[in-house]
Amino acid sequence: MRKASSPRSARPLASIIRKVTSPAFRRRGFAQQEMITRWDAIVGETVGKHSQPERIQFSRDSRDEGVLHIRAEGAFALELQHLEPLLLERVNAYFGYRAVTKIVIKQGPLNRPPPLRKVEKKPLTAEEQAFVEKSTANTRHDGLKRALQAVGQGLFSRSSDE
Repeated sequence: MRKASSPRSARPLASIIRKVTSPAFRRRGFAQQEMITRWDAIVGETVGKHSQPERIQFSRDSRDEGVLHIRAEGAFALELQHLEPLLLERVNAYFGYRAVTKIVIKQGPLNRPPPLRKVEKKPLTAEEQAFVEKSTANTRHDGLKRALQAVGQGLFSRSSDE
């Protein structure tokens, strides 16, 4: 017998986010959210770095032969025009059918969050390192031992600006 989950039971964050964001993606023509979230993987790292999909426009009651609207940074918009056949091929290969037949490129800044800044960690003292080694010495499984040591080192290491 399956236990009913209560509203407060733990659920994967991905399932909650998908429910919240799906209506917004669908309004822009993206039935599959992965078109936006996996853009770099679909079109390649270089193209993905300088562009982003804005929406797909389909004719009424149709989900094929749409128009993909892409925003591109500065002069990269011209490069995208030359790459249009390749982009169409990659996007349609991702969908598995001829979903897009035309690309409209709009030049402008990308709507992306600023990159996360890398926090420098200060090295552990000899005493802290010895404690981590001693705490994991009796762990038999090598993979688990390495993981526990990484956790221990992370707990002791502090950012250099603290």
